[in-house]
Amino acid sequence: MHEVSFHIRRAVSGDEEALADLIYRFYRFNEEFDPAWSTTRNALEVARERASRYISCGEGCFALVALMGEKIVGYAYTEIYEAEMLEEKNLAVIKELYVLPQYRRIGIASRLVEEAERIAREELGVEYIAAQFPTANFVAEKFYRNRKFRPFISIYLREV
Repeated sequence: MHEVSFHIRRAVSGDEEALADLIYRFYRFNEEFDPAWSTTRNALEVARERASRYISCGEGCFALVALMGEKIVGYAYTEIYEAEMLEEKNLAVIKELYVLPQYRRIGIASRLVEEAERIAREELGVEYIAAQFPTANFVAEKFYRNRKFRPFISIYLREV
């Protein structure tokens, strides 16, 4: 059996276009689960702006990319929230996680989560990590449950 080789690193300047494409795909993918995730006509342009922001976001967030050779095939974007009323003051939240379909089921998403956990714990001193995704995204729910994540907060939506 052939072992697949990939590596994970923080997103850096020069990754903007590939990262923007993945951000765009992440939002388009989530449209399938809930119409409230429908993207705008200028979604790719917004994704480009987000990619630049994710790369230079500073201490409150970080973006990771997964590479097969030189090709960026997945990403994770994590934000740190300060919850001053809770004993554990900081919480890392994986807000976006996406791997190109042809590169799934080889451990890339798991390694992105593991690296986000490592950075949150070792570099930022965070003791808890959460993941955010559309409730109807049963693929994401199964993925995170298999990695010992549990429900923590619920957000309900309705059209007004």
